[in-house]
Amino acid sequence: MGETAKKKSDMNDRYGETHCWEERSEAVSSFILDSGEVFGCPFFHLVRAQYSPGGQLLLLEWSSGVVAITGPKTLEFYKEFARQHATWIKADGKDIQSVTLIRPTTAVPPLNRKSNRGV
Repeated sequence: MGETAKKKSDMNDRYGETHCWEERSEAVSSFILDSGEVFGCPFFHLVRAQYSPGGQLLLLEWSSGVVAITGPKTLEFYKEFARQHATWIKADGKDIQSVTLIRPTTAVPPLNRKSNRGV
């Protein structure tokens, strides 16, 4: 049995059959958002990850935004994600209920050219 097939089999044995994420090792993590957009970021640019068991909520933060993932299997997804085995995720409405992106809201205001020139 090939290494990839063995890993997939092991994951399915541990967590049950799920189609919310694919098990692979890749440098870019990709998320199909509830809106249909696809958001991808390099795995090694992850700033922070936080899991809240009460809300079954996983937050993955990159400088370009925070991916919010909800559902009863978010912790299992996070375990595989942390090992770089789950790199493509979408909500299935059951195990992973939602995948959304929270974009940074702090924007640099445009320069006021008149006041900066001193004229």
